[in-house]
Amino acid sequence: MNRLAKALTHNRDRRYKHLLDVMPIYVIPIFLLLFAIVVAGGVVIAVLVGPPVYAKVHTEIMNPKVVGPFLLGHRNISYSPEVGFNNLNQEITVTLTLRNAMYSSIVGDDSMGLTKSDLLVTARLEGKEPKSSNFSSIHKISSQSKVMRCPQRQAYCDPIVVVYLTYVPYSQFRVHISLDNMGDLYENGMMMDYAKIEFGYVTDKFSRFEVGWRYTLLFIMIPFAVFFVLYTFVRQPLKWWTTEQKWTAILLLIIILYNNPIVGFQYVVDTWVIAFLNTVFVATFICYLLFTVIVTTHAAIKPVGERGIFFYLPKLVLIGTIWLFVIVSITYIRVKEKSDPSYSLTVANSFSAYEVLAIIVGIGIVLYILNILYYLLRGIGYFTKIGGIPLQFRSRIIVVWLLTLTIVIGTIVDVFLYVFRETWNNSAQFLSYFVLYNMYAFILGIFYLPSFTEKRMGQDEDDQAFIAEDEELNQME
Repeated sequence: MNRLAKALTHNRDRRYKHLLDVMPIYVIPIFLLLFAIVVAGGVVIAVLVGPPVYAKVHTEIMNPKVVGPFLLGHRNISYSPEVGFNNLNQEITVTLTLRNAMYSSIVGDDSMGLTKSDLLVTARLEGKEPKSSNFSSIHKISSQSKVMRCPQRQAYCDPIVVVYLTYVPYSQFRVHISLDNMGDLYENGMMMDYAKIEFGYVTDKFSRFEVGWRYTLLFIMIPFAVFFVLYTFVRQPLKWWTTEQKWTAILLLIIILYNNPIVGFQYVVDTWVIAFLNTVFVATFICYLLFTVIVTTHAAIKPVGERGIFFYLPKLVLIGTIWLFVIVSITYIRVKEKSDPSYSLTVANSFSAYEVLAIIVGIGIVLYILNILYYLLRGIGYFTKIGGIPLQFRSRIIVVWLLTLTIVIGTIVDVFLYVFRETWNNSAQFLSYFVLYNMYAFILGIFYLPSFTEKRMGQDEDDQAFIAEDEELNQME
């Protein structure tokens, strides 16, 4: 073993170029084409094969003899869907929808809206297994204040979240709902004899598809990350690793966390910790990507000798603040969900702590975008300035920058698609970005592997500026 180790590491005092620097120029478009084909293939597979994410079952009650006493607060209404649930359904949301009597399809745009900010709802969720004859109580919610909004020019009021369940312990459920202070509106003819109870849930087919998707990517990325670190370490001592190689090694570690090796446990353990860790992993990856982009953009217009602590510290503070408040916001949501089985962000009628945190995160993102725009405007002459740089290094700068910019644009698109997730209920919306991010890390890992060609320091005059830059950054780090 010692002889093998010496044989592998006897040239570790040498510096090697990146593969991106030595590969023929026509090979780079081939890698980018491969990147595009794999990402597009992932989207197509998710669209064609991926199951729908959400499903809903409901019952509509329009019998005045049942709905009337319910709205007057004299009785409750119940619903037990015939769908069989399991742990893979992840989430169950029970909602109540009422109907505005002041809406008229004839009047149209002049139909009046209605808002009641103190609607008192009492609910009890029960569950049982098929072999059991009796339901067991899961949650009991007594006289909780809700906001009922019936928008103008709409016949149906906005759904009111009655119960939200993050872990599914039973295969069958039943909910009992009663209203405590709706009688005045009903007696004055403002509400119709109508009530809809709906169970919304994540399909078990999607959960299986998601787990298979994530673990397939983990099966590819974990061996590749190990290979990248070991091969680079064998070829070069850590002190000779370039900045790009160090950042790529961290990226490969974070992408493994983003794929989440422990995601399967959330289906078998009734705890919020797994979902919380998944959020931490996703937020960490996105913030690391944002940090990489802003550093790369500013570095294009900042001389190497001026990239000291004050070059990195403001960016670390900005991205770190966004990361921290995202984590705090998600923690707040999880704690509220645990303490309040009917908690929903959509029914708050005043500024909550979560909304304050969301505003702070929004301000941080706006500041980030303004910083990027500022650096880009200052660097308009950057691409003319790199004209004197050898073609190999010019391609290294442009290719990596454009590839990273593509990832950021894709992330922004994903955010908009997530906002409209109810109108696009396909696996591709949620899973195709795993392929995008993993391929990005994979391609960067290939680009920044040490080449097989030995390259001594100072042997190539064209390489002097880049060697000096790496040395200064390594000393600073």
